[in-house]
Amino acid sequence: MNALREQQLAFAAAVREGANVDALLKPRINGEPALVGIYRHAYRARLVAALRDNHEVLALALGDDAFDAIAQAYIDAHPSRFASIHWFGDG
Repeated sequence: MNALREQQLAFAAAVREGANVDALLKPRINGEPALVGIYRHAYRARLVAALRDNHEVLALALGDDAFDAIAQAYIDAHPSRFASIHWFGDG
């Protein structure tokens, strides 16, 4: 496997699963580590938003905090298996 493909797979694992990619990603210009956490947060936030869109009544009944907690637990228990977000939450 080539180096670029290895980096892409490692980055995707870091975003989806929290895997450590510090060894593969160069630090930022100021020497700080790459900001993979920003991408991880955005990815998970989009998945929560998709669940909220598909389960509007449940989200309203539970309230924001409770729904977000359940959505985060669902993401941990049922990682997305598809490239398209359309199918996320089918379980």
